[in-house]
Amino acid sequence: MKELKYILTLAFLTLLFACSYNVKNSGTATNDKSIFQNSFQHGDGISDSIVLAKTDTSDNGFYGKILIFRKKKLVFEYTEKDLEITGMSYSIFVEQEILFHKEYFYIFKLPGAPSPDNYLVIKTTPDTTFLFGITEPNSAEIFGDIDNDGKFEIGGWSDWCEEDETHKCPDLSLYKVFEIDSGFLTDTTLTNYFRHFMKK
Repeated sequence: MKELKYILTLAFLTLLFACSYNVKNSGTATNDKSIFQNSFQHGDGISDSIVLAKTDTSDNGFYGKILIFRKKKLVFEYTEKDLEITGMSYSIFVEQEILFHKEYFYIFKLPGAPSPDNYLVIKTTPDTTFLFGITEPNSAEIFGDIDNDGKFEIGGWSDWCEEDETHKCPDLSLYKVFEIDSGFLTDTTLTNYFRHFMKK
């Protein structure tokens, strides 16, 4: 009977240790040297593999390099000093189709604390892939094609309001909705629409 208890206790401890080891080494975003996500399938049935890679040995959870592969070939590489992108495997960007299976935006989050976040945008077509730009800060409560016009909108606060004797919150001038189109153009209609509700 003692031998059976000993064997069961040993088996339990072995299982507990194995589970603990797997949790510690399951590949969190802060420990991985690189993470990836595949894009939608483009018109020719080919999808891109987008990789975020670390550029230093720190364990801060940020990635400093973007690599895009298509048909097993590197088609785009981007890094810069102090570039900090967040993400987890299979969830590192949001994709917006522009034209039917012809053009796409890949949208990456750049943490901006204590200010709202910025967004790095890459545009890709069957022939070219390039850095489209980096947005101004925005808290992004609106994130997607909310008016169904085929354009990706990002809307929220461009900065956090600080109230004092001379300045009252909310400061509606800090609220902005822009769309990713030929640039980062303010969507005046949506901006005014949401500001109207905040006055109430």
